[in-house]
Amino acid sequence: MGENQQSLSPTSHRAFFRERLNPRAVESYIYGIPGPKACEKNARFRRFAFTYKDKELSRGFSGMWAGSSGLPFTPMEVETLPINGVNYYAVKFGGEIRTILSNPLTYKDSNNLNVTLSDGNYTICHAVEFVGDKFGDATYTDARFQVLVGDLCTSSYTNAGGVYDGKGDGSTSARIGLTLVRIYDKNACDAKCADVTKVKVIEGGNPEVMIPDAFNKTSLSWIDLSALDTNSEIININTERTHDSSWLLQNDLSTCTDQNGDEFPNPARLAYTDYFSFGHGKYNLDKPIFAKLPGNNKWSLHDFRTQFKGNTLENPLEDGGGATVKAAARSGDNDDGNPDTDLVVRCSNVQRNVFNEDQCRISYHPDACQSVPLQGAVVDPANVVEPVWKYLPSYAGPDNGGVVVCGSENEVAPIPTEDDHFDVTNRKVHSGSTDYMGQKLTVWFEVVLAAQDQLCQRLAFGLNKIFATSTNSNSDSINSETNIGVYDNFVTSCFSTYREVMRKVSFNQEMSEQLTFATNKAVATDWHRSRKLAWPDENYARENLQLHSIGLLKLNDDGTPVLDRFEKRVANYEQKHIFSAAKIWTSFGPSVRRGNYEDLDWSGTSYLDPLVLKDVSERDWFPKISSDGGYIGDKYPLCADLPERHFLRKGATFRLLGGSSTPLWHNDQVHWEGNPEVQRMSLYPGSQLYNKLCNPTNASLPSSTLFSGTGVAQYDATFTAPFCQGSSNSCDSGTLLLGRASEENASNTIDGCSDGKDNSTTYPDSVSRIIVTSINGDDLRGGFDAKINATVISRSRKDRVDFYFASDASSPVWQFITTVNPLETVPPREMEVTLPYTRFPDITYTLPKCVAASGCKQAVRVVSRSSRDPSNPTGAPRTRGDAYMKPDSKCANAPYDDVDDIVFEVLPSPKPKDTCSFQTLVTLDTNLECQGRECVVSTVRVVEVIAGMMIKILRILAVTETTHQLTSNATLKACTMSIF
Repeated sequence: MGENQQSLSPTSHRAFFRERLNPRAVESYIYGIPGPKACEKNARFRRFAFTYKDKELSRGFSGMWAGSSGLPFTPMEVETLPINGVNYYAVKFGGEIRTILSNPLTYKDSNNLNVTLSDGNYTICHAVEFVGDKFGDATYTDARFQVLVGDLCTSSYTNAGGVYDGKGDGSTSARIGLTLVRIYDKNACDAKCADVTKVKVIEGGNPEVMIPDAFNKTSLSWIDLSALDTNSEIININTERTHDSSWLLQNDLSTCTDQNGDEFPNPARLAYTDYFSFGHGKYNLDKPIFAKLPGNNKWSLHDFRTQFKGNTLENPLEDGGGATVKAAARSGDNDDGNPDTDLVVRCSNVQRNVFNEDQCRISYHPDACQSVPLQGAVVDPANVVEPVWKYLPSYAGPDNGGVVVCGSENEVAPIPTEDDHFDVTNRKVHSGSTDYMGQKLTVWFEVVLAAQDQLCQRLAFGLNKIFATSTNSNSDSINSETNIGVYDNFVTSCFSTYREVMRKVSFNQEMSEQLTFATNKAVATDWHRSRKLAWPDENYARENLQLHSIGLLKLNDDGTPVLDRFEKRVANYEQKHIFSAAKIWTSFGPSVRRGNYEDLDWSGTSYLDPLVLKDVSERDWFPKISSDGGYIGDKYPLCADLPERHFLRKGATFRLLGGSSTPLWHNDQVHWEGNPEVQRMSLYPGSQLYNKLCNPTNASLPSSTLFSGTGVAQYDATFTAPFCQGSSNSCDSGTLLLGRASEENASNTIDGCSDGKDNSTTYPDSVSRIIVTSINGDDLRGGFDAKINATVISRSRKDRVDFYFASDASSPVWQFITTVNPLETVPPREMEVTLPYTRFPDITYTLPKCVAASGCKQAVRVVSRSSRDPSNPTGAPRTRGDAYMKPDSKCANAPYDDVDDIVFEVLPSPKPKDTCSFQTLVTLDTNLECQGRECVVSTVRVVEVIAGMMIKILRILAVTETTHQLTSNATLKACTMSIF
């Protein structure tokens, strides 16, 4: 094996597979989109007319949906074509020309005589993917191109009204949503293609792509590549399989239009838009693109491939696959009547897990995509089409908080020249007669027998025999990549620890099914839901102890069994340990199904990505005993034992959330996400915690065209309220709001809200003045903190003063800040409203984000709700609002209420990407001092570091060092819902 085995990196079986994964495609699919365009680098061209995929479209595939016309799926058509008095023979597919031959297609009859294939439609029964039937001088009799003669495979269809059309080879009924359709019966066509009296072998094999010089090419989409250099600009690839039939473009062309000036079609729009052929797709293939190659009148067809991309741990896709998702979004109206919104390709972004989190990164790409939908549960992609918006969050992009993107181990990009090696399963249309189980064996033999890292390969083989995992009993046994990934866990752990091997195996979806802990729930879950006692499955817990780790018996260092004082062997564990260990494996489930790799295409879950916590309510939160007599997690603090403001203590760990305010693995309400009334604590810029989490870049604040103002408001007729024009560190209404009935320019609101109807001046309850001031002393700027000083005339502590803000004064949507009860005053007098009984009495909020270089016009509203009883104004005050002083209206207009607004301009917000250099995980290495709001809370879960950028407090490390058990990585730590 050589002497330098430890210096060699493990050869990943998954990487080997993906580097050679360039499958043909005629549609966008869950995995990715077809491409590249014919004008782009790595575009492929083939010199044979038909592919195995064409055979599938023509002949049908099990479970394939029937066309709506009762015609063959996609027939091959032969048509005699006179050109300048000479007969040529056009061979078409889906109504489009594939080749124009100078001689007709022929086959042998029962007497071995040549018979010309007459004009008409034919079903393709078999197609081998190279030109003709020869390699050099050798003829390959199995290189066959076969068609049905005298018969066709046809389809059946039942419309939404349930009327059967009576055509086709037989069908079974099925429903798509509320629509009844008929499924094509492949078996009938298989029988026809197996009938030697009907199926004919075309002489000369797969027809060569040819276009006669005399043919008028204006009806074709074609490009001239004949002048390109065959060594550097366009090269012949895959010669061992297709001779000179496959060619690869090495650089982008200068234009993406054909010789007729027409733009090339976008291959991403080839999609299973639905089962009734809206737009392009299954029954509406794009017009083929011809290319004239270097050489003597060589022609070819553009050859689409599914474009898999590199998405590794170290370099996750910046957009998480979002650009691909948008490009393939279905055309045609969907169920909600909106065009181009249905999901065809899934995001590539991997859910955060125990293996990738420390290498995830924040992405500010405008199309950044997340695999976990924004709302609701993931649905079965086989039956329900999902809208794209669920995966493309509004907080993506350079002006927002961004999206955290993560990769997957060895999810490398294919090598363009490694062509026609491996394929992916596709329940719609296979692209080759592939043995998908056999692909796994091919990869294994190729790597194990040829790789230099024989130490790692042999070690992996040994580990594979220890752990009880078999792909044959799992749902995705037909796939290649997901099952190769299982074996890769052993290969890539070559220079790791045995504990790491156990982690990879334990968090594998196939293991969770094989040893049946996939649906484990806490005992309390079923008890509280249905009053049933259901214990967690112990299968994996037992195997982990018995086979994977410590074994049944305690052993001495020399391997002999440990004996007790009665000379009896000592057990390593008892049933109680199995019972307790089973509780560890509760609430785990598969990651969300995503794109960019091969998996069960009808599944909504991933068989490749590691398990994650699914429903924390199903997690067993009780202590788990360890094998040494203690408890797993000993010396971790209980929530009750945490010090005040523990999030500022050494060891506190924070997880980056990006623009999402929803913490992972917590039971926050779905409607809290993006709800401005569910406010997260914003850090004070410059505080020690801010500096630690933000890691400031010291970039300058964004420039603005907004001119400097005075900070003194003037009445504005457009806003019908006081307005501070220009930038300033404050905005003061001055005397413009004095009074209620006597108020100048009443009602001083920007949305027409009126004041109380009492027009007398006997009862002066009112808002007298509003001042908005930046806390840091600089000019008001979006994303920074401001405080509101409001002066009111109040009668009683039962009065209420409500504070609101609006991000756009021109179209206000009022967001609640707080409600205050003023000090009791007899008689009513003018007073400044503060937050009584608090360490920081100022009323503060974070100015909404502003992205315009010219600044933004924002507003503050103050509502005075009087406690006077309209029927007895001088009597006892009445209570306004509930026990939490909740406002009853943003536009309170009881007789003695007053509502006033103030409008001001703010400078553009700093962009998170320019302001901070965020890390996915941050652990405090020292205790920090609190500042601002940090000092008035005892604990937090999610903080807003900078406008739109959220970070979650993840965990508190142990007070003293603790010994980890083999399974402690899966233990729920105190005071956190994370397992990491």
